[in-house]
Formats: sequence, C-alpha cells, structure tokens
Amino acid sequence: MRPVLATGDILAFALFVVVGRLRHGESVLTLDAVSTAAPFLIAWLSISPFLGAYTSKATESWKSLWSCLLRSWAVCIPVGLAIRGAATQHVPPAPFALISMVTTLFLLASWRSAYFTVAGPTVQGDRGAGLFDGLKMILTLVRRW
Repeated sequence: MRPVLATGDILAFALFVVVGRLRHGESVLTLDAVSTAAPFLIAWLSISPFLGAYTSKATESWKSLWSCLLRSWAVCIPVGLAIRGAATQHVPPAPFALISMVTTLFLLASWRSAYFTVAGPTVQGDRGAGLFDGLKMILTLVRRW
C-alpha cells in the first residue's frame, strides 16, 4: 500500500465525518463520530487495494487516476453504507446515502487530484509489486515447475 495516498484517503473520510457532524450541530469528538467513519474506512481500506487504488497505475495518468478512483469508490462506498446499516440495524436513509456518495467522491477526487498535481505521474520504473503481482509470479513459477 502507498502510505501517503492511504493517509490522504483516511483524512478525506475524516473530513467527510467532521463536516457532516458539524452541519448537524453534533460533536466531532465522540465515539459516534468514529462509528460514522469506521464502516467507510473498513470498506475502503479492505477492498480498494484489490481494485487498484494503491497501485502505480492509480497515479500513472489522469485517466488512470479517475478510472482507479471511480472503480474503488463505486464498490467501497456502497459497502460502507451496508456495513453502517448492519451496525446500526437499519438501512441508512436515502439522503444520507446520496450525500455520502457525492461527498466522498468529491473529497477523494480532490485529494487524489492534488496528490497527482504535486507528485506527478508514476513512472513505470517506480512500479511496486502488488498482491496480485506476487500471486501471478508464484502461479507462473508453479506452472513452469
């Protein structure tokens, strides 16, 4: 995993919760704030790496940045909403789900665009092996054996 990208993603989710709670006049320094963020963070940090969010391709070009981000966002945020629903034992209200989808996309896209603008595109030589690359290597070696 790429620590700088992951840290920025975590901060984007934290900002999502802070803004939402402040908008509703609620405290941001409570366990409720953590319980709001936790389902989204669990979904994002456990699923998005498998969808390419932290590969070198995720920052190879503007096109790949958006492709990797949208793919991860489209899967992880609904999963986060489902986890939240299961944890609270009720389906999240439609306005919360819609605002969660739009706001997290805006915050993640803003963060990742800023990162790409500052860090620049990932050069192919900078490519770090991911989980699937290691698995592919092992399967190739087994087939040859």
